[in-house]
Amino acid sequence: MYNIQLFRIIVKIESQIYTENIKLMKIDVVKAWVDDEKVYIQTKQGQVRSLDIASFRLLKKATPAQRQMFEVGKYGLHWPELDEDLSFEGFFSN
Repeated sequence: MYNIQLFRIIVKIESQIYTENIKLMKIDVVKAWVDDEKVYIQTKQGQVRSLDIASFRLLKKATPAQRQMFEVGKYGLHWPELDEDLSFEGFFSN
């Protein structure tokens, strides 16, 4: 019984820490672009991050023209025609 209660407390604390870290993560993106293999963002601080297109089924199947038709939002990138979204946090999760 004690181990289960301790486990629940640890999971709750870890969940709160994770949630707080996400809330505090403010990513100011100044530029986003796509090539044949990756999606890129550049932050206000000059960091460039990328994700492989092959990791996202809808982007992988899309034409090059469809991949270029994205919108930059407050929290990520959105492809309206593909109904695909990538959060800025996802670029920093690796």
